[in-house]
Amino acid sequence: MPASAVAEGSNDSLAEAYAQFMLDRRARNVRPATLRFYEQQLLPFLAWCSDTGAEGIEGVLPAHVRSYIAQRREQGLADASLVSAYRALHAFFSFCAAEELIDRSPMDKVTKPRCEQRIPQALDCAGVTRLLQACDHVRDQALVLVLVDTGCRASELLGMEGRDVDLDRMLVHIRHTKARKDRLQPFSVATRDALRRYYAWRGEPAPDERVWVTVTAGQALQYDGLKQLMRRLGPQSGIGRISAHTLRRTFATLAHRNGIGIEELARLMGHSSTQVLSRYVAVTEADTWRAHREFGPLTGDWLPTPEE
Repeated sequence: MPASAVAEGSNDSLAEAYAQFMLDRRARNVRPATLRFYEQQLLPFLAWCSDTGAEGIEGVLPAHVRSYIAQRREQGLADASLVSAYRALHAFFSFCAAEELIDRSPMDKVTKPRCEQRIPQALDCAGVTRLLQACDHVRDQALVLVLVDTGCRASELLGMEGRDVDLDRMLVHIRHTKARKDRLQPFSVATRDALRRYYAWRGEPAPDERVWVTVTAGQALQYDGLKQLMRRLGPQSGIGRISAHTLRRTFATLAHRNGIGIEELARLMGHSSTQVLSRYVAVTEADTWRAHREFGPLTGDWLPTPEE
C-alpha cells in the first residue's frame, strides 16, 4: 500500500517507513492474507502516533508502544489480538532497524503481552458424530468429513479443484497452503464415500473447477459461506460455536490420540516444525492419566515382589 493510503494525519517518515515495509513484504511474495494482517495491525498504530504527537519514526519510543497496547486493552481488545498487534509492530520496527531507518527498535524494550492459556476447542468422536447428524445435505457431510479427516485449513479446502481429489487412491492434493508447500493428504473410505455422494448431487467437477459449491446457486463456495455453515451446524448439533479451524484441531487431537506421532502429524498438517502443534493438540486430563498408566516409571513387572 502506498504511503498516501496511510491514515490521514500520520507523519511523513512513519508513512514512508510503512510503505517501504509493505513493499519489502510484497517483494518477499508473502501471502495476501499476511499483507492484510500487517495492514490491519499497523495502520491503526500509525494513526494513533499521529494523534498522540509521536514525531516521526525516530520519535517512537518504547513508552509509545506500551501506551498504545495498554489503550487497546482498555478498549476491550482480546489477549490474542493484543499479541497480534505486538507481533506486527515487532516485525515493522525490526525491519526499520535493519534498514537503518532507526538506530534501534523500540520493541527491544517492550515485553510481549501475556495471553491467557486456554485448551483449544476440539471435538471428540461423539462430537463429530453429532456434527454429521446435524448436516442436512450431502455437501455438508462431505465437507465436514474432509475437514476432520485431512486437517486442512479453510483456505486449502475452498481452493480445492477437481484435479486435486483422487477418489480411487483416496488422496487429495492440498494447494494454496500457508507455507506455499503443496502436500498429498490421504483420506478414509468414509470420506471417499461421502465425496461420491456429493459428486452424485453436484456432478463431478472439471479438473480446473472448484470442488465446493453453494447449495442454492451452485457457485464456488466462499469463506463467508463456510463460516455461516459452521455457525449453523454448531448450534444445530448442540455443540455450540465452532469454526473450520475447530475441525482442524479435531483432526490433530484425534489423530495424535489414535497413535500418529508429532512429527508425522506436523507433515500432515503442513507445518515445518512440531513446535506449533502445541496449539492444536488438546491433551485432556484423561489423556494424561492414560499415558501414565501405560508408560509411567513403575509400569511393568520389573519391581521386586515385597517379601511377606
